[in-house]
Amino acid sequence: MEAKKALTVIGIIIVLLLAVPAVANRTLLDSQIINYNMSAEIVRRKQNISVGVDAGNNMNFGKVPKQNNITKFINISAKDPYHIKVDTDGNITEQLRYRDELLKKEGGSSSISVELIGNKVGNFTGNLKLTVTTPKYGPGERWLSIREKLF
Repeated sequence: MEAKKALTVIGIIIVLLLAVPAVANRTLLDSQIINYNMSAEIVRRKQNISVGVDAGNNMNFGKVPKQNNITKFINISAKDPYHIKVDTDGNITEQLRYRDELLKKEGGSSSISVELIGNKVGNFTGNLKLTVTTPKYGPGERWLSIREKLF
């Protein structure tokens, strides 16, 4: 009977030790959401086109001749590893080509390209949302935080 109780207690301890890192993993990440407003007007080739540069949280493609593509880049730099998820909404979404996820395992710099495909005449608007997830703790600090939660 005592051996059965001891095995049960050991089993519970093993389950808890396996479950704590899984639960803690959710709390060891920071997320930041960055929104960009987007707009584009795709016109027939005969119209005069003005080109401009837009900075800040806007990604204005301006007037784009039909059958032309324009690419804009979002540069990202971080010292820690990061994961980026890209989402878009609005009627501009069908005119865009982009990579919807980026994982940088060692930190550093990278860029996400957003390409406007000018295959349909009209005005297009929408939003691009970047969700950037990074670890809260550096290497080795994770065990310290889990140990603090356990003991």
